[in-house]
Amino acid sequence: MKKLKKTLRLFCLRASLPVLLAAGIGLLPACSSDDDSWKARLAALQTALSRQQERLALLENRAVVTGIRLTDEGYVADFSDGSSLTLLTAGGNPVLVTAGSDSLWHLNGAPTALPAAAESGEAPVLAVGAGGNWTLDGHDTGLRASVRHGLGSAPELWGIVETAASYVFSFSDGSQIPIRREQQTIIAPYFRNNPLPLGKDSVRILCIGNSYTSDTQLYMYEITMASGIDPQRLGIAFVATSGATLQDWAEKYRSGEPVALNKWAGSLDIPLDRAPLREILRQPWDVVVLQQYSGNAISYSTFNPALKQMIRYVRTECPNQRVALAWQTAWSYWEGYGPEPRGEERWRRICRATQEMVVRDGIDIIVPAGTAIQNARHTSLQTPYDLTRDGTHLGFGTGCYVAAYTWFQSILAPIFNVSILDNKQLHAISEKEQDESLYPPQPVTAENRTLCQLCAYHATLDFYNVTPVDE
Repeated sequence: MKKLKKTLRLFCLRASLPVLLAAGIGLLPACSSDDDSWKARLAALQTALSRQQERLALLENRAVVTGIRLTDEGYVADFSDGSSLTLLTAGGNPVLVTAGSDSLWHLNGAPTALPAAAESGEAPVLAVGAGGNWTLDGHDTGLRASVRHGLGSAPELWGIVETAASYVFSFSDGSQIPIRREQQTIIAPYFRNNPLPLGKDSVRILCIGNSYTSDTQLYMYEITMASGIDPQRLGIAFVATSGATLQDWAEKYRSGEPVALNKWAGSLDIPLDRAPLREILRQPWDVVVLQQYSGNAISYSTFNPALKQMIRYVRTECPNQRVALAWQTAWSYWEGYGPEPRGEERWRRICRATQEMVVRDGIDIIVPAGTAIQNARHTSLQTPYDLTRDGTHLGFGTGCYVAAYTWFQSILAPIFNVSILDNKQLHAISEKEQDESLYPPQPVTAENRTLCQLCAYHATLDFYNVTPVDE
């Protein structure tokens, strides 16, 4: 009885009203251990958990999962019949089991030592071992199981295993319910991008974004000067507002609100300093680089209709009808910062959203800054805070340099036929940068410069996978 009371008190503390309503429990009075009302609440919870399993079983052969998303109330599964289901547990969220780019199973983004075979469609059996760790097919993952509570006969949803063909819902009674995943059938995007202006005498590039744009451009002047590119042939400028989304920029275009145009690298004439976005787009740009706000970058569903609108605005306003559109990917937050998912799982979702964008929207010139940073996090460049200065923005020195090298290799290297490899630029951390860093930055030195460049270079050869870099 004491265990059941403790279980119910934990549930009452953790479960929010939307979860209770989604589970069909309804609004319950405040929990108390001083009366017997917990018995009724426990019965309601057991019933809700049982109904959840029954509903998933009913959907097994009648619908496909179109997505699993994390909300304030927990994981929500969306189905092709238009329905959604908030995935209820007695405490916390179910564990999400995915195959990492390292070919290992990951639990909530944390790697195990167990090889994954997600492409085969076979899902391992998720359980809690005698030692209290999660197990997959009886093999200890080395990762401590989330707090789980015995609820008698009620089957509790322990986890969701993602395979190439399905999502497999694993329950505490050992049962598994596989539901097919939605398969993309799109063959071609609605828009055909222009190529980069290879060999052009002079090139003007505009970046539209936020503070992540600023991070990639912070050292671009020094890097381009060290590359040997004639500054009179190049002009790089950007408009950036902290936290700005694609939707924000589409609204700025329509509102006519003036925005500052930051001229960052090269000396090619760009006449405007501050103007409405419509006027800025009317300059003869050769490349326009777009991106999504980091908080939304994990989900393609946040991209449109704003992205399609921005594509239309660029193509309509820019007098250069050969203007090419490029896409800069976000990097994932430090493991201890911001909402879940974080770390590698967040980066994987950013990659999936980018892949869908390429297929659906046609922007196929990718600046894989997020993958370059992920490469660096698997080398001696890694810091306790994942190469960030505050948990989200890149650390001055190596963090921003890896991103800038990636930007250079993705766009400038093919245009001017100059590789980022062997760029001799170094960077000592300034007092100002030190003062503005919550976490210690690290300089770019003769010893780590090549490693920074290789992390970026390999990302431009494989946008969506971590590449081991020899040191």
